[in-house]
Amino acid sequence: MKNWNEAKEGRMVYIVNEIEVFDDNDELLGKTKPYQKAYIQPRFMDFTDIEVVIKGGEFDGYDFYFFPQKDKPSELLTQEEFKMLKLTKIKVWKDLKKFINMIDKLKEKIRRYYDC
Repeated sequence: MKNWNEAKEGRMVYIVNEIEVFDDNDELLGKTKPYQKAYIQPRFMDFTDIEVVIKGGEFDGYDFYFFPQKDKPSELLTQEEFKMLKLTKIKVWKDLKKFINMIDKLKEKIRRYYDC
């Protein structure tokens, strides 16, 4: 998110980094995966805190709080930002694969040249 004003009730978001999940006795249960899907809990939001609830996976239904006074909005991605990130990753990997293939072909040509 670019700013906390994008945090609308019920909006689907992705939590960028993994988050540690504790039980009621403060024992670590595990960590969420990076880019965990979640939604902003529909409730009165005065922007002192924003409740985000995990959707799917091992910790489905767990809630977390983000505090606009200390947390950065970039810790959450909107669906649009997540799709753009995913498309960018796909393009980068395709380009990388293409360049690796080109390098392999050049290496093969050099090897054949020196084998002569």
